[in-house]
Amino acid sequence: MARLLACCLLGAAVTCGVTSPAQACRIGSGVISFSGTASPSPPGPTWSGAVGIDFGEVLVSEGTGVFDGLEGQAAPHTDFTFRPSLHPDPVSPLWTVGDYRFTLTSGRVVFQRPDSLILVGNGFITHPGRRARRMQWVLFALQEGGVSRFQSQTNTVPEPTSLGLLLIGLLGAGAAWRRRVLVPPDRAAR
Repeated sequence: MARLLACCLLGAAVTCGVTSPAQACRIGSGVISFSGTASPSPPGPTWSGAVGIDFGEVLVSEGTGVFDGLEGQAAPHTDFTFRPSLHPDPVSPLWTVGDYRFTLTSGRVVFQRPDSLILVGNGFITHPGRRARRMQWVLFALQEGGVSRFQSQTNTVPEPTSLGLLLIGLLGAGAAWRRRVLVPPDRAAR
């Protein structure tokens, strides 16, 4: 048992990189959602001719994981152009909440009609003292009664390295359990 605990502690130390700030822990996982006002750019009555988006007041509507407890905080967003391509490229930061900053590095239009717009993209989030993490971003804007409102969500992307470390840990724990179960106690002492 002590050996297993020592291996876990060693794994945590390696994963978080306690040896230098350049190897700081990666930002944890979570989902952060926003809601607020936005308008088409250039200014117009509908989203159909829009090539960009201008943000108004934006608040965090929900947060899970590392973003838990941020609900209700102001979340300034940077206006940007999405057609013919992302401008500025990258949009840095697209949004800021507390010490979290999300940079949009790619984006595309999924759906654009007079009353609605759906954009998706990828980017990364930063936080002082932590390593950046890739994230996915989705925005849905809706025009109703002359007012444009939007909701967006940013999700962390699972990393192959983290998933690989988890798999190795599970395989090791399974092998240790199997050895304990299959090898009689009198043979294990030899």
